[in-house]
Amino acid sequence: MKKISIIGSGVLGLSIAEYLSRGKKNGNEIQIISSNNPLAGSYAAAANLATKGQLFGRDKHFQVKLDAKKCYQNWIKNLILEVEVDLKIKSVFKLGLGIDFFSSHYNRDKQYKRVKQDDDELKNKNLPLDFILKEGERKIKYQQEAWVNSFVLMQLLTDVLVKRKVNFINKIFTKNELEKLSEEGLQHKIIFCTGAWTESLLKDLEIPIPDQMKKAKRITVGTTFYGNNIFENYSEEYVLMERVAENMKTKVTMSGPIDNQSISASTLKIDDINVFDETDLLEKNKELIKLCSESFANDPYLAKEKIKNLEYKTGLRVGYGHSELVIEKLNIKCDQLTGYVCAGAHKSGFLFAPMVGTQLEKLF
Repeated sequence: MKKISIIGSGVLGLSIAEYLSRGKKNGNEIQIISSNNPLAGSYAAAANLATKGQLFGRDKHFQVKLDAKKCYQNWIKNLILEVEVDLKIKSVFKLGLGIDFFSSHYNRDKQYKRVKQDDDELKNKNLPLDFILKEGERKIKYQQEAWVNSFVLMQLLTDVLVKRKVNFINKIFTKNELEKLSEEGLQHKIIFCTGAWTESLLKDLEIPIPDQMKKAKRITVGTTFYGNNIFENYSEEYVLMERVAENMKTKVTMSGPIDNQSISASTLKIDDINVFDETDLLEKNKELIKLCSESFANDPYLAKEKIKNLEYKTGLRVGYGHSELVIEKLNIKCDQLTGYVCAGAHKSGFLFAPMVGTQLEKLF
């Protein structure tokens, strides 16, 4: 039996625990330790699995993103079957089209040139040649986008883990807790999945920061709004719609099927996870709502009167360089303890969820 402690109960922590508790691995003694911070990024994610970002292929986990999307539906199907809940797969995960709206023909063509790769590159990545298409004067259409209901997926994972007897512990992981584990005299793996708090936690535990986390860091705080049936002219075939402002720096993202939708925007960069000006965030959110309400090319798709009734969640996200997934072994000075860090940039944790366990296990 292997003893495993996963620090953090976001989507990556839950997904890793799900992988490490499967079938023959079920002999592992797994515990998830989390303080359930109200600003946790996983609980404030729109969880739109935008494929267009994959076309850049800037990090070593490019193929993992594509592989994860291919197996997402079967992964969720198996989770539903295991706990025997009355859930339709399409209420948790949905494939569909994506579309971007721009303020002008010029801005649309500028973005198209930035994201469209030539046919040879697409062929090399086994992506269809019609993956990105211009539509009308101000739109770009994307094939094979996807969306996942973040709340339902995380509850589903939690239910599966409880059934598999994974232990959930609600507390802050401190240096004292680390010392207790080292004194047990057992071989123990510790996996840190603490998002924006990972670096500060490792410093508190006096564990050296891994190399990949030393790259240019970007910490942001953002709000996601939730509601039902809030978009007009939103066809069932779409799962992702983005409106891009004239300055091309601000955008608002609408995702989900008709009966379960979310709205999120470019996030606000902050320097300290413990200190941020809520006034600045409120102003950013006003900008988001304004952008939602505007009409480009007479294509209104948001019912203005419903905006004020939306629920919302705010959370912190982090990214390191161009890597959308950081998985590294840690240098813990204790023979009994082996440590790892696993962090998804911004909302990428959901994109990697079905595959993150296999990627981590390669380091074991």
